[in-house]
Amino acid sequence: MLRKQGLPMPPHNIFLGQLGLAASIQKTLPSNAHGHFLADQIRQRYPDLGPTFYLDLWPFSDPMLIITDPDGIAQFSFGMEMGLLTLINPMRYFHMWNNRRIMDKYIDRDLDNRYDAMESDAKGKTIIDLALSG
Repeated sequence: MLRKQGLPMPPHNIFLGQLGLAASIQKTLPSNAHGHFLADQIRQRYPDLGPTFYLDLWPFSDPMLIITDPDGIAQFSFGMEMGLLTLINPMRYFHMWNNRRIMDKYIDRDLDNRYDAMESDAKGKTIIDLALSG
């Protein structure tokens, strides 16, 4: 699908995506090589892809956008490139704290609901029933 749209990607197998390509490259790498080497090896094997391309390791993952160019990567990373004023902005940390607090409440409420539902299902059942249903 991505290739039909004209997006850059290595040769694609309809059934296995680029798993065959990944496996053939992985065989040439040392056993303790980090997975990031795979992207660079694909880029070297198919130089016409350029520094940014899609990799489809279906059925194990969705298509991924691979970026091997430092300038491209910098556009997706967060840190000092955001600027000193952004990092020392006290409101930034308040928003981070507040978002974390909201998510914690949401997760706590969801977990409580799941626990209550599980408790109501478990009432009146024997240990054998619970073991066989799980």
